[in-house]
Amino acid sequence: MKVILLVVIGMSAIMSSSGFSEMKSSSQAPSLVQRREMVLIALSTMLPVPSNAVQTPGEAIRRSAANIPGYGQPDVYFPSSMLGRWRVNRQIVNSDDVQFANLPMPISVSYDVRFITVDGDNDVKGDFKVIADRQYNTASFYNAVRSDNFPTIQSVSWSPFNPNVCTTNYSDGSTVEEKVTKRAVDSDLEAGFISSSEFKRITEMSSSSMVPNIKALRVLTKWKVTSDNTVEGIEVVYIDPSIALDPMTARGGGSTKPILSSKTFFKLERISNSAGNETLL
Repeated sequence: MKVILLVVIGMSAIMSSSGFSEMKSSSQAPSLVQRREMVLIALSTMLPVPSNAVQTPGEAIRRSAANIPGYGQPDVYFPSSMLGRWRVNRQIVNSDDVQFANLPMPISVSYDVRFITVDGDNDVKGDFKVIADRQYNTASFYNAVRSDNFPTIQSVSWSPFNPNVCTTNYSDGSTVEEKVTKRAVDSDLEAGFISSSEFKRITEMSSSSMVPNIKALRVLTKWKVTSDNTVEGIEVVYIDPSIALDPMTARGGGSTKPILSSKTFFKLERISNSAGNETLL
């Protein structure tokens, strides 16, 4: 309740001092983006960083924003040794992806991924907090598996300040939004072991229909740092059949067992200790 009260007070002060009061008087309400920016500004100005916590204001904002609906929990943290660019070799054992519909399994796919720091801040042990660059990795994987009859990526929207939403826009006017609605992580960073479970809501919009296709996924991933330059792991994805692709005919109950969507073994080999500033778009 104290956090909410501080946010409200901070937002009121910001609106009064930055001209939003004039907007209100002219019957123009701030947009959703403006309101979210106001919330983050309020958090950064009203919530002090605890003296015993070694973190930047950006990290403090992110952790505080995790309590706000629509932002969710902080991202999965990886060992600091994973900072940089890596070459991934994925062995796809099973997949319902339409791009693999006519291909025999297993399939081998190679592409680059990178892991970045969170604001360059440090945890209490002095190691960098490292997360996956979901914007770069999403585009890299899609470009690696895309065939000529599928659209190209126009843009990927993602931010480490709100890591639970990643939106991809394609050249044919379609969009795909991936939103992590629930996350659990079990990790031992010193031992190089990370296990995560993420529930995702996938919303697909095509240029020819105003009705979105919606599905729910559970993504189980295990990572193991086997050396300074190699990481191995497994990813299993399940689809929740209780949610139909057409939201107008969505079924309830949730008693149906999850269906295996894909199973993948992967190995990462280091390319560089630096993530770099390369863009794929």
